[in-house]
Amino acid sequence: MGVPRPYYVSMNFQAFVQIVDQLGGVEMTVDKHYVYDDPYQDLHINIPAGRQQMDGKTALEFVRLRYDGVTNSDIARIGRQQQFLQALRQALLSPATLFQARSLAGTMRDNLHTNLPAADQLQLAVALFKARNNVAVQMLPGTPDDASGDWLLDRTKWNEVTHAWKPN
Repeated sequence: MGVPRPYYVSMNFQAFVQIVDQLGGVEMTVDKHYVYDDPYQDLHINIPAGRQQMDGKTALEFVRLRYDGVTNSDIARIGRQQQFLQALRQALLSPATLFQARSLAGTMRDNLHTNLPAADQLQLAVALFKARNNVAVQMLPGTPDDASGDWLLDRTKWNEVTHAWKPN
């Protein structure tokens, strides 16, 4: 997409589960009852609709689920991932999270892999904390491909977005 990415951060699924569990779960509202069974992966998802405190296993199922009973769509999954990340952000900003800070830092240190220099990691964490109430989430411009469920990027609009964006 023409965006330079000199740094990366990766984390395994087990760390995701551990972090959510260390937070005591993440509270969020699920829009509908999600049921999915895949015997090939021994995957059985049953997430009821409504307000709930998701543990790590349930949260991972929620953010990984593609088939939602209507579509087999990466776009629907991305929407659930964004919804979860907003709820996770709220959990991380909770005053109660201060008590888990050491444990969370240990889990991240053991499971997070990055080429971002350590000094920059701290600066990034501070910047993210300062921007906590000023975060925007946007979907790339494009259209869905109904046959595949893929999102087809509109390169013209993408170029307009990236040329309009100016880093500070």
